[in-house]
Amino acid sequence: MSYRAPLIALGVLVVLGVAYWFLLYQPLLEEQEDLEAETARLETEASGLRTEIAELRRVEEEQVEYRAELALMEEYVPPGVDQPTSLRQFQDTADAAGVDILNLSFGQPVAVEDAPPTGEPDTVLADVTFSMTVEGGYFQVVDLFRRFEVDVPRAMLVETIALNESEVGFPTLSVNWTGRVFAVVDVADTALEEDAEPIDPDAEPVDPDAEPVDPDAEPVDPDADDDTEDNGDEALELDEEESQ
Repeated sequence: MSYRAPLIALGVLVVLGVAYWFLLYQPLLEEQEDLEAETARLETEASGLRTEIAELRRVEEEQVEYRAELALMEEYVPPGVDQPTSLRQFQDTADAAGVDILNLSFGQPVAVEDAPPTGEPDTVLADVTFSMTVEGGYFQVVDLFRRFEVDVPRAMLVETIALNESEVGFPTLSVNWTGRVFAVVDVADTALEEDAEPIDPDAEPVDPDAEPVDPDAEPVDPDADDDTEDNGDEALELDEEESQ
């Protein structure tokens, strides 16, 4: 009997300890671990948010510079082919260099393969080939290409240059050269490279002040002038017969 009471008391203590562990301490421990994990996750998110806020503040401080770079990029690669602007730039550059543009013609815009996205839907980066013939002295021609590189903001790639003595004779040179300019255009306005029409070096120069062609206008009948002349001749013959 003397040993039973301590054993019972010990058993009760063990049961109470196990109950305390499973019912009180372990749930609190698991809750503490969950809180520590949640705290670590929130600290990581807070660190990421602080980084994003710092980046946004930096962008806000540099937005003027970014806008200037974007405007410069649009000058390098403008939206649309914009031939009139190119013509004026070419003509102003030629006048400043002291050479004469005899011929200037443009090809069709062709989509650039593996070009990066433009950021605008249904548009693509395209290049437009052109051919130009100029006349001038050697140093004037060299100055022309220098000015194209320095003064003309539009991105340009010179591909071929051919120098010959002009019809007026030496030292005036006749220079025919070809190149490419670039633009962001609608996908529907581009042609495949193999389908693009080659530039005719003898084509008439493009007039930047000419009226745009109406795509809905009636086609011109090439025989209309001949019919008019025939009708005029018939009317003249009838008048002569009546006078006789």
